[in-house]
Amino acid sequence: MDLIKYFPKANQELTYAESLIFNYLEQNLPTIGSLTISKIAEENNVSTTTVVRLCKKLKIDSFSKLKFVLEDIYNQRITGNNNSYAEIERNFTQTVKNNAMPVIEKISLLLKNRTQIYIFAIGLTKACGDYFETALQQLGLNCSLISDQQVIWNFERPTYSNSLAIFLSNSGESEELISLLKRINKNSELTTLSVVNSPNSQLENLADFSLNGYVTPISINKSDFSPHFSLILLIDLLIQNYIKIDNAL
Repeated sequence: MDLIKYFPKANQELTYAESLIFNYLEQNLPTIGSLTISKIAEENNVSTTTVVRLCKKLKIDSFSKLKFVLEDIYNQRITGNNNSYAEIERNFTQTVKNNAMPVIEKISLLLKNRTQIYIFAIGLTKACGDYFETALQQLGLNCSLISDQQVIWNFERPTYSNSLAIFLSNSGESEELISLLKRINKNSELTTLSVVNSPNSQLENLADFSLNGYVTPISINKSDFSPHFSLILLIDLLIQNYIKIDNAL
């Protein structure tokens, strides 16, 4: 199963039935766009539930998104990984498609009238946090970026009521951020929002609200080097909609 290397976030062994489906998908990559979940289940004598379970083990939250990922992998293979512009274009389109305007508008409202906004981001994602913090401060919002890992490990609770905690992460699986969110997510004075590039990640599942970007994962020596442009896109969408909402009130 050479295809498995494209799913570095998969953290569980596949069952025999799941491996059967995975091999079938690999053998049918050229026609993956025409395959349906029912056809795959029928061809492999398994249930559609087994196909869905495979998606979740691969950290993909739906079969339609898995098809998109597999189409992208196939295109990478036939172009020798040289068509990076086309890949960015596909990922950009998928991010916009997965975050309809009503969803962005709803999340933008979370920023309004907060006593304090905390942004938590570490590693390469810190640059996204810097941008987000500066933009919100220029809009007159009380916002603080916390990116020091030691501070995050020791952060226990917000010092202000009616606060918003925003967690930025490419993988959505950062140990420090997950531990922090588990510690503070029962605070009635705090709302939590995750902005990640990984559907069905732990941060998404723990937060009160979530936005998902989309990029093809890139892992080198267990470090996440996936592009960050979709996180910036989501941040910009939130900022622009907050401005629109604020001006309308």
